[in-house]
Amino acid sequence: MTTASRLPPPTRIAGLDAARAVALAAMMCAHLTDSTSPWLYGFPSALFAVLAGVSMQVSSRATGGVALARQRHQAMLRGAALLTLHVVLTPLSGSITVVLGAFGACYLALAPAPRWRTRTLAALFAALTLASALRLPLAVTAPPYPLFEWAALMVAGLIAARLRPRVWVAALGFALAVDGVWARSLVDAHLHPFLNPNGHTGGLIAILSEVGCSLGVLTVCLIVFRRFCPYPLQALGRMPLTVYCLHVTTADLVPSGAASAAVSIAAACALASVWLLRFPRGPLEEALRAFTRSLSRQDLPQRPLPTTLHEGA
Repeated sequence: MTTASRLPPPTRIAGLDAARAVALAAMMCAHLTDSTSPWLYGFPSALFAVLAGVSMQVSSRATGGVALARQRHQAMLRGAALLTLHVVLTPLSGSITVVLGAFGACYLALAPAPRWRTRTLAALFAALTLASALRLPLAVTAPPYPLFEWAALMVAGLIAARLRPRVWVAALGFALAVDGVWARSLVDAHLHPFLNPNGHTGGLIAILSEVGCSLGVLTVCLIVFRRFCPYPLQALGRMPLTVYCLHVTTADLVPSGAASAAVSIAAACALASVWLLRFPRGPLEEALRAFTRSLSRQDLPQRPLPTTLHEGA
């Protein structure tokens, strides 16, 4: 085995992998520590949504024609696969509410979005945020993963992927997050549901603060890990779907507490590090890639089908 086998492909962005690792670690802490900290309620899952939008934009090349149609088709296939995995995972997740259904629906709905102009995406983000805050009477808008909120977060990720990582972006993002956490103790969500600052509610302040925190974390990771990212951290960020599914199916078997969260994070880093020494991707990441590629192939020969019905017509 050569040293090169454990190195990520040259097209990977180390800071983006590090941000995914941060989201996974924060999610494990939220589920395993029973913490009441507002920083662990809403922000980790929102970071996943924003990073999904960033990844969607990064993986979409500036192409047109058949290549563009293939990219959109693969995004929709990814959404369908995540919806299926959501159904499979839900009975096994115990007390944890699975989020993959929201991601799958957003991939299906936003498949054409990476090609749109930034101002169009900004208008879409504003519309989705407003729709989420107004609490339209649809079941898909209900907590803990309101669909309009999740779509808004993914659109924010599409926009974020077009920004350069600057210190002022991180500072502004964290300022919005701090203001949002502060507002949780000031705003009565029952009297002002439109402004609801609490996580997983889809309120206006909640969405803005979650976007801010996600931008802050992403920007810091892109700046700090621009040239080098510790291998275990990047390995964890390269297997988000596999680690997420393992976590939600085993979390109820682990005693709650900070020690359990620390051990789970360390175990996930170790597992990802060892796996990626041998394979280029996590098992679920590889399966998802194979699924989307196999169903979007363009080199399949024409296959004649029975024409009995046509002949008898």
